[in-house]
Amino acid sequence: MPRQVPVELEPLTRNLDALLRQAQARQERVRNSLADLAHSLKTPLTLLRGAAEEARDCPELARLVEEQVTRIDEIVGYQRQRAAVSGGTGLSPPVPLRPLAERIGRGLARLHAARGVRLELDLPEELAPKIDQGDLLELLGNLLENAFRHARSQVRLSGSASPPRLVVEDDGEGIPPDQAQRILQRGVRADRRHPGEGIGLAVVAEILAQYGGEIAIDASPLGGARFTLALGDPLKP
Repeated sequence: MPRQVPVELEPLTRNLDALLRQAQARQERVRNSLADLAHSLKTPLTLLRGAAEEARDCPELARLVEEQVTRIDEIVGYQRQRAAVSGGTGLSPPVPLRPLAERIGRGLARLHAARGVRLELDLPEELAPKIDQGDLLELLGNLLENAFRHARSQVRLSGSASPPRLVVEDDGEGIPPDQAQRILQRGVRADRRHPGEGIGLAVVAEILAQYGGEIAIDASPLGGARFTLALGDPLKP
């Protein structure tokens, strides 16, 4: 039989239970953030490694190295902040999405140049979701890196401002329908032929959830996978 708690101790018991739940949630958040940090550093470090191998005087190469070193600094600061504070605040100013996409796309296109993968951008200038810039960079980086890794030759990034929506497509082999929701879970990978830990898409889903957004996965007319993101409003219930 469950042990009875004296009436006068019930408020204290409830408070202790709440504190325990908060501590467990905080521990999980820190653990996930550390995993996210390690995963987030993969792409910039890979780009830097490729740039170092080329090792020749080239203004474009110098710009790439500088961009990725800056990106690493941003990622470290962003993930440290995520470990302390969870969830979108709804107070973020609008962030123009196209410049961020162009910046990430340049680095990934260079990384995958030997495979001839190209990025097609069709984003309106007015598309500026109210999402923290660090969250937006993380979201875009994970989606585009995933698309470039699986594409044969083409990645397309399109969107609309009203309603705020983002679509990432590739011409790879696609994702089986029965795997579409599973790959949004941590540690789940649909294709083990490509390296990865199964974290990137889970991070995308978590960021979207913080801002009241949603993600749908289906087949793209290009032949591969299509990720459609509804960029929600965190202030709406």
